[in-house]
Amino acid sequence: MISIGHKKDGTPKDTLKNIRETKKCVVCFVDEKYLEKMNNSSEELPKEVSEAEKFDIKTKKVYEEFPPMIEDINCAYFCELNQEVNIGGTTIPVILNVKEVFIKDEFITDKERLTIDLDVIGRVGASYAKLTKI
Repeated sequence: MISIGHKKDGTPKDTLKNIRETKKCVVCFVDEKYLEKMNNSSEELPKEVSEAEKFDIKTKKVYEEFPPMIEDINCAYFCELNQEVNIGGTTIPVILNVKEVFIKDEFITDKERLTIDLDVIGRVGASYAKLTKI
């Protein structure tokens, strides 16, 4: 599940709009070297401006049926929309089904239990948190 806010004018952010239109998305797990770009990419931009281009975020296509992922990250989930949950308020929880997982081999510490060891940053409300041992 991810939660997506709205623009100041009340319209859906581009991420939510794109998920609604394509029924697909990619959730990228970034480390500290991407913290500034991740934060900058949450800036409200006109719909015709690409966050990837504006903030020099390189992407690559991994699975043809999904949007591209950030080029040099260590982990990403390729997801399909399951449903939106209307709870009122300023954000929309979106439930996703993970269809494919990308993990660089060197971060898998136990292939039988699929334990991965990453230092990733997650957005939690208006703050960020460091997550380890997934």
